[in-house]
Amino acid sequence: MGKDGSLSFDYRLHKDGSVQILRHQRLAITLRGGAADKFVAKIENLDAQQRQLLMARATGQFKFGNERLGKEKGRR
Repeated sequence: MGKDGSLSFDYRLHKDGSVQILRHQRLAITLRGGAADKFVAKIENLDAQQRQLLMARATGQFKFGNERLGKEKGRR
């Protein structure tokens, strides 16, 4: 997480309709076709924090709610 609390994701829209999602200015994933269209439609109506979470979900780089429980119970 960034110093400001953000997850440091950004995205770029391209003329061909593809979307590049970046994390820390490095390419994380490129969305094309229907996935890119859905992403653009969703992200337009979100605030900054919700945009960060949507991009994290799209890349698969986010923590699941149950990860903490496994660490606390000594599973690892």
